Amino acid sequence: MAGVFVRLKLTVLRNSLRGRQVVLLVLGAVYGLLGALGTAVLPLLPADPDAGADLLAVLVAIWALGWIAGPVVLGGGDETIRPENFALLPIAPARLAAGMGAASLVGVAPLVTALAFTGHVWLGLQHGVLPALVGAVGLVLALVVVVLLSRVVVAALSAVLSSRRGQDVGILLASLGALAFLPLQFLGRLLDPLLTGESGGLGAAGTTLRALPTGWSALAVRGAAAGDPLTAVLPLLGLAGVAALLVLLWARLLQRRMTTAAVSAGPSSARGGTGKDGTSASRGPLGAVVTRELRAWRRDARRRSALLVAVLLGLLMPLIVGGAGSTGFAYAALWVAVLGVSQLANLYAMDGSAMWLTAVVPGAARADVRGRQLAWLIVIAPVVLLVAVLGPLVTGSTGSVPWLTALVPLLLGTGAGLVVLQSVYLPVPLPQGRGANPFASGGSGTGGGCLKGLSTLGFLLLLVIAAVPVVALLTAGLLAELPVL
Repeated sequence: MAGVFVRLKLTVLRNSLRGRQVVLLVLGAVYGLLGALGTAVLPLLPADPDAGADLLAVLVAIWALGWIAGPVVLGGGDETIRPENFALLPIAPARLAAGMGAASLVGVAPLVTALAFTGHVWLGLQHGVLPALVGAVGLVLALVVVVLLSRVVVAALSAVLSSRRGQDVGILLASLGALAFLPLQFLGRLLDPLLTGESGGLGAAGTTLRALPTGWSALAVRGAAAGDPLTAVLPLLGLAGVAALLVLLWARLLQRRMTTAAVSAGPSSARGGTGKDGTSASRGPLGAVVTRELRAWRRDARRRSALLVAVLLGLLMPLIVGGAGSTGFAYAALWVAVLGVSQLANLYAMDGSAMWLTAVVPGAARADVRGRQLAWLIVIAPVVLLVAVLGPLVTGSTGSVPWLTALVPLLLGTGAGLVVLQSVYLPVPLPQGRGANPFASGGSGTGGGCLKGLSTLGFLLLLVIAAVPVVALLTAGLLAELPVL
C-alpha cells in the first residue's frame, strides 16, 4: 500500500510541475539545501563528542518545531493527496494513514530534512562503521517521526476547525502557533555553548532535550559510539513506537475527516433590513462587496486564523527581535500592519470557485477590488490603530509617536493596494471542499510554499520602498532637530 501511495504522489508531482512551478521548486530546493548542509555539518564542529550529540538533538528539535509550526503559521500543509479521494474504497484507516505517511516523505521538504539529518551518520562515522549505521537508522526514524508529527498536529487542528463548537477554540490554538518563535529562539541560544564546548552549561535544558523523542536518535548515536548496546537500541525502538502511535492517531483523524461534514461558522437568520448574518445591507456594487467580504472575514476559518496569526506575530516580533526589556513594543503596530499584508494577501484563492461569480459579471472587477480593499482596512486598521496607541503608553516611549503617526497611515494605505495586487497577480492555489486542510497553501513539492514566500518578500519590498521617503524625512528632521519634520 505504501508503494502505491508513493507512486501516486510522484505521478501527481510530475504532472503538476509546469513552467513557473519548476522554477519555484528549484529555488525552494536550493535554499533548503543550503540550510540542510549547514545543519548536517554543525554536529561535527564541537571537539567533545557528547557536545556534538547534544547539538544534534537541538538541531532535530529545531527542525521538528519548524515542521509543526510552519504549516500553521506560514501555510504549507501537504494536500497533494487528499483522503477524501479514497473514502469509497475498502481501505482500513490504519493502512490509509500508513500509505499517506509514506507519501508524505516524498517531496522537496522531506528530502531537505533528510539531508539535514545526515549529521547522524557523519557524527557516528567519527567513531566507526557501527555508530554510522546506527546513525543512519536514527536518521530515518527521526525523519518519519517529525513528518508524521507535523501531519498529526495539522490534522488535529483541522478536525477542531470542522466543528461549529470548536471553531473559535481551534482558530485560537492555530494562531498560537506563532508562539513557536519563542522556543525556536530558546533553542537557537543553546547552539553557542555547544559549539564552544560548554555543553555543561545546558543543565536541565540538555537533560530535557535528550529526554524528548527528538533527542533519542542522537542518544542512540552516542550510545553506539560509547559501545553501549542498550543505549544504542532502546532509543531507536522508542522512536519506532512513537512513529507507530502517530500513525494510529492520524488514522483516527483521517477517519473523522472522511465521515464528518464541515459546518458553517455560525447560524444565520434573515431579518428585515439586514443581511443573513445581521449586517446592514449596503446599496450599490461596492457596498455589496464590502458586506460580503466582512461576512467572509467573520465566517471563514482560514481568514480568521490568518488574521490572528498576523496580530499575534506582530505583537511578538518586537519582543523576539529586541528582547523583553526593550522598548521595541512601541513599534508593534508597524509589525501588525506589515504582517497583515503578508498573511492576508491571497484573497481570491480563499474564495475558491466562488471567484467565477465575479469573473462572469461584466464590470464587476472594479467594485470587487475596491470592496476588498475597504474590507481589509475595516478589519485590520482598528487593530493597528489600537496597538499604535497602546504601544507608546505601555513602554513610555514618546519618541515613537512621530514615527507611528507617519508610518501607520502609509502602511495601511499601501498595504490596502498591495494585498489585492498580490492576490490578483500571484495567487497561491488552496484546497477547497469538505474537510480541506485550512493550513495548506498549494501542496507540498509543487512550489506553492516557495511561490508564497517569494511573492510575499517581493511585495513587502514594495512596501519598504514606499516607506523610504517618509523615513528619510523623519530621519532628516531628527538629525537637524527640526520638530516640524
